[in-house]
Amino acid sequence: MELGDNKILNVGLLLAATLLIAKLVSALIMPRSNKRLPPVIKSWPLIGGLIRFLKGPVVMLREEYPKLGSVFTLNLLNKNITFFIGPEVSAHFFKAPETDLSQQEVYQFNVPTFGPGVVFDVDYTIRQEQFRFFTESLRVTKLKGYVDQMVMEAETIRQEQFRFFTESLRVTKLKGYVDQMVMEAESCMNGFSGHVPETDLSQQEVYQFNVPTLGPGVVFDVDYTIRQEQFRFKSCMNCFSGHGTLPYYYGVVCLDIFYREEYFSKWGDSGEVDLKYELEHLIILTASRCLLGEEVRNKLFDDVSALFHDLDNGMLPISVIFPYLPIPAHRRRDNARKKLAEIFATIINSRKRKAENDMLQCFIDSKYKDGRLTTESEITGLLIAALFAGQHTSSITSTWTGAYLLCNNNYMSAVVDEQKNLMKKHGNKVDHDILSEMEVLYRCIKEALRLHPPLIMLLRSSHSDFSVTTREGKEYDIPKGHIVATSPAFANRLPHIYKNPASYDPDRFAPGREEDKAAGAFSYISFGGGRHGCLGEPFAYLQIKAIWSHLLRNFEFELISPFPEIDWNAMVVGVKGEVMVKYKRRKLYTELADSVSA
Repeated sequence: MELGDNKILNVGLLLAATLLIAKLVSALIMPRSNKRLPPVIKSWPLIGGLIRFLKGPVVMLREEYPKLGSVFTLNLLNKNITFFIGPEVSAHFFKAPETDLSQQEVYQFNVPTFGPGVVFDVDYTIRQEQFRFFTESLRVTKLKGYVDQMVMEAETIRQEQFRFFTESLRVTKLKGYVDQMVMEAESCMNGFSGHVPETDLSQQEVYQFNVPTLGPGVVFDVDYTIRQEQFRFKSCMNCFSGHGTLPYYYGVVCLDIFYREEYFSKWGDSGEVDLKYELEHLIILTASRCLLGEEVRNKLFDDVSALFHDLDNGMLPISVIFPYLPIPAHRRRDNARKKLAEIFATIINSRKRKAENDMLQCFIDSKYKDGRLTTESEITGLLIAALFAGQHTSSITSTWTGAYLLCNNNYMSAVVDEQKNLMKKHGNKVDHDILSEMEVLYRCIKEALRLHPPLIMLLRSSHSDFSVTTREGKEYDIPKGHIVATSPAFANRLPHIYKNPASYDPDRFAPGREEDKAAGAFSYISFGGGRHGCLGEPFAYLQIKAIWSHLLRNFEFELISPFPEIDWNAMVVGVKGEVMVKYKRRKLYTELADSVSA
């Protein structure tokens, strides 16, 4: 036995000596690198970097940035992660093409959530095609195709009426649709459900005031028979669902106005609620309806929001390195993904029997350039990705906005005064244009998002060497193969860009200060930037403003729990625990009218 042990020991020593000699020979033969590499974070060999990272990447950045500057490297197991902190060194990170800095390798941890065969589980060419499916489902020109399909079924309608509806899809007419949909929502909430025939209770005479907005020869400017023919096309509004297009935003405003009034009508005249839960629940409902259609919205009410919660909680810092580690959070994530696939599969199959007009239907009908149709698994993955994009930032930022307003009376007074001024100008009406006038509320939301961006780390994989220069003039060479990263949560609080960066100060974005532009592009990166900037940014602001304008006009609030902490345990970083508030109903428009009459 001892002889066998000695043989093993001798072989081990021989192997170690061989490796040592090989390394020495390699060092002598290979030319010494002249690269100016970034400084490296000091840590224990092998696992030291991992321990630092898992304790919290933002905490690590706070500790190392003052010592190492704006560019430094962390050795993480067998990977090198080089951090770029600040706009002066981040330009290449945001502007480089996919061939130089790629997302695919570093975002593999999303694959268990989104599923196989979509987004970061496919190469760049296929991923671009899948993004094209999103884009095509949202364009105004696509709406004409939806209309044509519906019109073909209406064989008794004259060709002139075909032309009228195509014309009605123009952006200049969509504001009229907003007014009409809001009016229909209000009539539904007031109990006029349409059971009484038009011959007994008519809309035409009382809604003549809409004619200047909607134009002659449509809706309330025509008799009931023609109006019913025109209303046969109203389902086209379902497809107003997309990023970067005006029809989408107008449709979202309509749906938000309806759903938020319907949702908050369940509250009493006064009481206590968890604001975080209420906003999360409302936003996932509105996002799902706007993005995915009525069936998904109905399914979400009881089932899917809880499943998405498990998906969210399945994205942890450890998931970046070990996405398939068999821990409870990952098991819950995988189970939720499986159940969501089952729910969506049922809806997808029903759509194949009866087509609708929304993003989901567009995914079902989409074809790759080689003529292949999307599979059920791909459609499910794209639906989950769409809901993530439409829900995360809005729900988290809505909660932070409310928490900060309730702790800063001066800004709460400012946003309420803004609502009063808008009411003096527009009455109690809320539409896209009025939301766009809410500059004070916009800055309050933007400041909450600066302090608490949901994505705390943005990553790329370097496919080629490149160099960066710091604002102090130091130059560093970044080798091919490094993972490169930047942190919105840390970069958004740099003191050379933002005065008193830890304080909540929405006026830092006001005209005359505009601190987010002080150091040039990429000074404010809550929504990323450059080639991979978030197309949903306008949608997020619009949705949050729609919700908070309603809350400010209809409720008074008091924060009764401590100011919330940050939940660093999730990859999409949100609010930890409950945000309990007391509320009391009010009618700001009525109060304003009474004060004027007095």
